[in-house]
Amino acid sequence: MSAEEYSRKTYEDAEDKAARTEKAWKPLRANNFAPDAFTRMAERARQRVENLYGKGQAEAISLNKEYDRLLGKAEEAMKALKSFEKEKLRMSEETAS
Repeated sequence: MSAEEYSRKTYEDAEDKAARTEKAWKPLRANNFAPDAFTRMAERARQRVENLYGKGQAEAISLNKEYDRLLGKAEEAMKALKSFEKEKLRMSEETAS
C-alpha cells in the first residue's frame, strides 16, 4: 500500500473504512472476542489512513514551499519592474505600475 497515491478522496475513503472497521471491532474487543484476523484488518485500515495522512502532509508542505518560492519570485519581479520604470523609463511613482 505504500505505492498508493494520496488524494483527498482516497484519504476520506480510507478514513471511513477504518472508522467502520474500528466501530465493528470495539464491541468484540470489549468482550475479549476479537479474532486475530479482524484485529489485523482494523490495524491495517488504520495504518493505511496514517500512511495517506503522511503523504498528504508531505504534499501540503511541498506545495506551500513552492507557493512561497513563486511568491518571492513575483515580489522580486515587481521590484525589478518598478526600478526599471523609475530608473530607465524615468517614470514617476504615480505613473509607474
